[in-house]
Amino acid sequence: MNRAKTLLVLGLVLLAGCIESPLGNFSMDTGDSTEGTGDITFDRNRDWPDISSWDFGPFGNGYTPPSPLLSGILWADSLWLVVGQKILASKDGVTFNVLDSNAQVNCLTNPISMSGRFIAYQSPNRAFVSDSLPIWREERVDAGTDSISSWRVAASDNGCVGVCGIGPYKTVMLLSSDGISWQPCPAIPDVQPRDVIWDGRQFIATADSVVTTVDSTGWERYAYTQGIIMTSPDGLSWSSHQIGRTRLRRLATHNGLYAAVGYNDSLSSFEVLTSKDLITWIRLAHNLGGFVDAVATNGSSVVVSVGESQITNISTDGTIGTMTWPGTLGSVTRIVYGDGQFLTIAGNYIFTSPDGKVWTVRWSPANPS
Repeated sequence: MNRAKTLLVLGLVLLAGCIESPLGNFSMDTGDSTEGTGDITFDRNRDWPDISSWDFGPFGNGYTPPSPLLSGILWADSLWLVVGQKILASKDGVTFNVLDSNAQVNCLTNPISMSGRFIAYQSPNRAFVSDSLPIWREERVDAGTDSISSWRVAASDNGCVGVCGIGPYKTVMLLSSDGISWQPCPAIPDVQPRDVIWDGRQFIATADSVVTTVDSTGWERYAYTQGIIMTSPDGLSWSSHQIGRTRLRRLATHNGLYAAVGYNDSLSSFEVLTSKDLITWIRLAHNLGGFVDAVATNGSSVVVSVGESQITNISTDGTIGTMTWPGTLGSVTRIVYGDGQFLTIAGNYIFTSPDGKVWTVRWSPANPS
């Protein structure tokens, strides 16, 4: 047996020795968190994919995970919708069905629901629309520019607001009455928007105040100075206030609690904050050990993604527990709370949890039902 084959066999033995799953060891870390302690377990009582179906690539190259299939989550109208390179739907978060479409689905993101219509976005400037599930159609999005590279959209029954990327470092806010035709949003000037949500009464956006200068070569330079919260009942009239030096990136809410993740002004520490009025913010945790992006809350605890393979649960009393799974599953890109449970996607897998501590795999390409 040559050296490459020997390494592959040893790797399989190590995987098999971790837990009763080819996915490796799901470790529960409760003693080394920055603040507080807690317990997080992983539900192993299920049928994991057979390791023989995995693509390990040429000998010596290690495991090559498939391209991520899933990238967006929505809980609305008593339905879970998960999109990406597929469109999946579930009424209970347990059984997911793949919905057919009339066109090629490719990297859909940010599904929304407004007045009974479902929309999921695809860059650049495309959307999949369903007026009656499971039928979908592809439409071109009219946004005044062909260069939109990312979408983060919040919808009410009367309209929606989008934070849209138009370059590697610039975002703009757009306003739409139908989710397809967009116009510039009359928001606060001199800000860089980061995220937007609808809390049932108003749109809430996070942003950084920005000072723009032009250097001697003609390049624009941006200096981000303060974190800002902006609110609007209709997307037309906006108010704002500064929240200090923390630059909030992502925002979530449930049952009167707002949760946000961001970083301090020196970019040296990612932080998790909560508020009940969007004015006074309490820092629950910081220095969690990695990039913090996805966030969700059930009103009594906050669940965030840390780095590429860690879920952290933080109760409002500051108790922290972390769960780490193998990076080969893929990064945790979204977490949403709805219908009494958290739902997250990591690469090609859908997980649910009633409390953000015990997680169960509900869907994967190797075990789609």
